[in-house]
Parts: sequence; C-alpha cells; structure tokens
Amino acid sequence: MIQLKAVKMTYAQSRDGQIVSIANVHTGLECDCICIGCHGRLSAVNQWHFSHHQEIDEANCQWTGESELHFKVKEYLEKHKQITVPIGFSNPSLFAIKFDEVLLEKSLRSIKRIPDITCYSSGERIIVEIKVTREVDKKKIADYKKVNASVIEFDFSDVVLFSDVVSEVDIENYLKMHNGNWLSVAPVGEVAELFQAHERSITKSLIQGVLCPSPRNEP
Repeated sequence: MIQLKAVKMTYAQSRDGQIVSIANVHTGLECDCICIGCHGRLSAVNQWHFSHHQEIDEANCQWTGESELHFKVKEYLEKHKQITVPIGFSNPSLFAIKFDEVLLEKSLRSIKRIPDITCYSSGERIIVEIKVTREVDKKKIADYKKVNASVIEFDFSDVVLFSDVVSEVDIENYLKMHNGNWLSVAPVGEVAELFQAHERSITKSLIQGVLCPSPRNEP
C-alpha cells in the first residue's frame, strides 16, 4: 500500500494561471508549469507526474498527497457528473444523482465560503466537500445551514492506494464503497422530498409492525 505522502503530483499551474494535468503538457521543462503549492518551476517526468526543478523548492513546498487526492476527486466528479448518496436518517437507501453542471471551488459569496465542489441538478444546488485529513468544521456547517444549502461530505481519510499516482479507478472504487455523509439538507428541493418520502415510509412500516405484528410460529 502507498501512503499519501508518497503520492506524486499530476497537476500544476500553467504560466497563464490555469490548472493543467500532466496528461496535457509537454515533457521536461517544456511543460512551462509551476507548482500550485510553492510556485516553483516544474518538470514533467515521463512517468506521468511533475517534479520540482529546484531541490530547494521541493524542500519548502506545501503540496501534499492530500492536495493531489483533492484534485483527483474534483476532476472525477467534474467529468462524470454523478454521485450515489444516502437518502434518509433511518436505514438510508441509496440514490444516484446526475448533475447538469459541476463547478470547482466556486465562491459562495453570501457566507464568504468556498466549497470544494458545487453541483447543480435540475436547478437544485448540492455542495460536495472532500475530507482527507480535515473534516468540515462546525462553523462552516452552520454557515451552510444559514443559507439552506444541501451539503454532503465524502471521507477519503482511509483510502487505500496501491500506486503512487492516484487513478480514476481508485476514486471510482472508493466511491462505490462509501456513500457520503450529509452535513446539511435544504428544507425544499428534490433531496428534501426524497428524505421526507423515505422517513414517511420508515414510519409507516414501524406503525404497521406495531398494529399488525407478524404471527409467531408455535412450537
């Protein structure tokens, strides 16, 4: 297994300020990229990752495997525009949500917050936060609730990697096994309606179980 600190860098910043993938640049110093973490000059290595051109930049850089994993998950959701989420508080069921639009690190100006990912499905906004080592704090959750935002957090803190380059398959397999945790659910919208319908169904089943208990088999 590979630890996060050993994960390679596959994203960088181009000279015009755009975030670029290792798959879309020239090799060597011809990539003309700088590090997102320290702004040091980078070289694109043939093994599909970036490396610092100067050792001093690498020594002082704040870029981590956590940063790389964050970028990979964001890229995955931006590309596939779909996640499976739990619906309901009691015995939750699973529901696949398809998005029309996925925006990365779009500022939520009303509360001065920048979510990891802001998604839209038929006009409804769903915010996705990615946890690797730091979870969304209580103050940020409270701010989201102030604006009635639906927010779900996916916890990648125990992700298992078998390569020093995070792949799309790694993200896909992890999301199949981990369905996220709702930090806030808007009072109206499709997500709210699904929650309400699920809870009504659970309550109805409980009432029926009390009023019409299953007959016991006599010995």
